[in-house]
Amino acid sequence: EKAPRQLGLERQYQQEINGLTTSWRNKIKQQEAKGWVSEELKEVFWLIEELRVSLFAQQLKTSQKVSAKRINSLLAEM
Repeated sequence: EKAPRQLGLERQYQQEINGLTTSWRNKIKQQEAKGWVSEELKEVFWLIEELRVSLFAQQLKTSQKVSAKRINSLLAEM
């Protein structure tokens, strides 16, 4: 009974991660076209990885609080 619900939640999490990763890659391409990639954008990659850990492996804990909303806000500012 829990397994299908858990699977649905994991799919939702993966879609969220995939969307963030796509947005991040698009920003990378934009900056590379200008001849540089900001350190802040490089750090966003690690925030996405931290989010992945917080969603799929909560027992490992993360080094900082992270959310999809925060990551989207950072990407929008760049």
